[in-house]
Amino acid sequence: MQPAGPATTSKLDLTDVTICAIDSVNVAATAAALDRSIRSCAFGDAILFSHEQLEGPFRCVRIDPVGSTAAYSEFLYKHMPRLIETPFVLVVQWDGYVVDPAAWKQDFRRYDYIGAPWPFVSDGFSVGNGGFSLQSQKLLRAMLDDRFLLRLDVNSDWQVCRAFRSQLESEFGLRFAPQAVAETFSYETLSVQEFTGARPPTFGFHGIGNMWRYVDDAEMIAMTRRLSPHVFASPQYANLLVTYFLLGRYKTFAALYARLKAHRAVDTAALIRKVVGEANHDVAALFAGLGDRLIARQERAWMLAWDLRRARRGALDRLAGVGASA
Repeated sequence: MQPAGPATTSKLDLTDVTICAIDSVNVAATAAALDRSIRSCAFGDAILFSHEQLEGPFRCVRIDPVGSTAAYSEFLYKHMPRLIETPFVLVVQWDGYVVDPAAWKQDFRRYDYIGAPWPFVSDGFSVGNGGFSLQSQKLLRAMLDDRFLLRLDVNSDWQVCRAFRSQLESEFGLRFAPQAVAETFSYETLSVQEFTGARPPTFGFHGIGNMWRYVDDAEMIAMTRRLSPHVFASPQYANLLVTYFLLGRYKTFAALYARLKAHRAVDTAALIRKVVGEANHDVAALFAGLGDRLIARQERAWMLAWDLRRARRGALDRLAGVGASA
């Protein structure tokens, strides 16, 4: 076992945790997420599972290409558990990583699964998202049981934390973190009113829609040039677009909107409506229309300054319930 790096007084001691990621699509961005996490934490091991071999402060374990959600889930729960030697695993993805090591709590180790709560779930089974999650070796070993058959059409975190949770708790004695604890560990899905607001400290996060808090604009634009086309069809990407517009960062909005148009030929306003809601279809159409105009007038974008400021004020009033200064 190759450690991620020696423990120092400047790093959080997580030598009982393996940080790992599985990717064959956005491998460079996934390696960057591992690197960001390892900078502030001393893990017991750090592994990139991929068909590609990249340099970094982690070891690469070559696997067959993982080209679907089903293949990802199958490797995560039916193969990876046999390759982990530490009591815990921190699963990260290209769009989720450690952002505040000071937010780590020793109590996290009391649980076998912690991930960002799903705010749209209200039945007590809201924990949680697997894209940035702490999972115990005990849970991973339990998932090797042949009775836990993974569906091909459902994300593995949804299956583990909802379909299988009761059985994992009753038969294997596993503990899922309560929502209040999970909220201090990570976050993912936010309401449109929360897109631009400050967040309480969390150990990590998940979702490209939240990355603007941790990545500067130039890096964000550069990163989107290397992402798989399927990313641009996701509500999280639309979330990011809306956020940059509401923040008044029009240059970045225009660059990211251009990437969306380059990879998605269908109605871009329809994608934005998934984020702002059907009731705000006119706001979605406004964002799409301004994006198209910014692309068409790249050399004369300054001519749209007044329209952009007015649109931003109106959008903030409609979506966030607050005004904005020009």
